[in-house]
Amino acid sequence: MSKSVANATQWRNRIVCHTEEDPAQLLANPLNFRRHPSAQRDALRGSIGELGWIKAVLVNRTTGHVIDGHARCEEAITAGATVPVDWVEMTEAEERLALAVLDPITEMATRDGEALAALLADVSTQDAGLQSLLDHLAATENVPEEHWQGMPEYEQDDLDAFRSIKINFADQAAVNSFAMLVRQSITEKTRFIWFPEASILKTADKRYVDES
Repeated sequence: MSKSVANATQWRNRIVCHTEEDPAQLLANPLNFRRHPSAQRDALRGSIGELGWIKAVLVNRTTGHVIDGHARCEEAITAGATVPVDWVEMTEAEERLALAVLDPITEMATRDGEALAALLADVSTQDAGLQSLLDHLAATENVPEEHWQGMPEYEQDDLDAFRSIKINFADQAAVNSFAMLVRQSITEKTRFIWFPEASILKTADKRYVDES
């Protein structure tokens, strides 16, 4: 058995039960950083209205806090509906980690343009919010690639510093002494310097030139 398969056998199922709950009785997570614009809420209502519940709200039984599904809870409260809940049992530290990474891991996925185009060609909906989402997906399917066509190729040099340190000065005299040592000007607006002093490439006045 390979190491990866052996490790997979140790993966814990943290879901302890599934219930139907009044969303008004669930606790919004005070550390939730996600905000839901109106277009997303329109699509969410359209999805639940047309497809029903296909994803449960995730709640930590230890704290009672929602980990995933805040917008679904809010929409259900407005509609006077109950929500399906998957209850997990996690420590507060694990809850914070789950809250931080759950959505971002999903957002790391990339798109296969051809597969998406084939899917969208065979998808239809009667809901305006969902249709707006589908239209947006179709319109942005190949935008980066289309705009890059014909652009000149280039190699980006590594301009990162070899090492950076933070220096604390006791007073203005110390600042002046240090400036003399490195032979550079340090003013109130100086946020960083390079040593040896490096010339900063200014690109604001640069433009691409058609060499064809």
